[in-house]
Amino acid sequence: MFSAAEDGWVAVGQGPAAKPAVKSAPVVSQPSVRSTPAGNASFANSRSPAQPSLQVELLTMVEAMQQEIAELRGTVEEQNHKIERLQKQQQQRYLDLDRRMSDLLSSPVNAAVPKATPSNGQSSVLPADDLYANAMSFIKKKDFARALEQLDLFAKTYPKHALAANALYWSGEVQLAESHFDLAIKQFEAVVGQHPDHNKAADSHYKLAVSYDRSGNTVKAKEILKLVIKQYPGISDSAVRLAERYLARLEASK
Repeated sequence: MFSAAEDGWVAVGQGPAAKPAVKSAPVVSQPSVRSTPAGNASFANSRSPAQPSLQVELLTMVEAMQQEIAELRGTVEEQNHKIERLQKQQQQRYLDLDRRMSDLLSSPVNAAVPKATPSNGQSSVLPADDLYANAMSFIKKKDFARALEQLDLFAKTYPKHALAANALYWSGEVQLAESHFDLAIKQFEAVVGQHPDHNKAADSHYKLAVSYDRSGNTVKAKEILKLVIKQYPGISDSAVRLAERYLARLEASK
């Protein structure tokens, strides 16, 4: 038989049976986490958009500078092109002037013009460019006496000037046109001797050969013509062609 206590019943007058005590688990305290200013700042920076924004700004600045450099390069190239074009135009003007001068010198002179002398017996020397321009003007007018005077004065007064070789060359041309072959030879030899790298050197060599031929020294003329043909291809093709034709005529006239 079960007892009343075991059956869950108790006798009248008795209190309910006490339940066995249940032990509670010990409470474990969690360590408190304190936030520090450095930690907060690091966390804030990791989420801040300042770094990407700075990179974008730098990239924008670099692109702007690259664009400016490209524009400057374009401007420089344009200026270089303009300078090159102006140089070619200036060179063409000189070539045209030389051709016109040669045409004038090859035409017969109508009348000889006496050499002019200053009234006071003295001459004032003009600036180099003006003196040279005067000489060219006298050649155009076929006033060869005054042209020679101006050219000789230029050569003596401005021997280091950029136009010094031109002055000697045109003096030789005038002397050749006037059939003063020895004087022409002297002037052309001065060009090739004193200014061997000048753009008038090839023409002076050719005209030197012509002067020797007209003075009667055909052997020397042929020698110089062969020199022109050998020395100036690619430098002065026009002088080479003239030398080839002149040499062919001399060879054919044997």
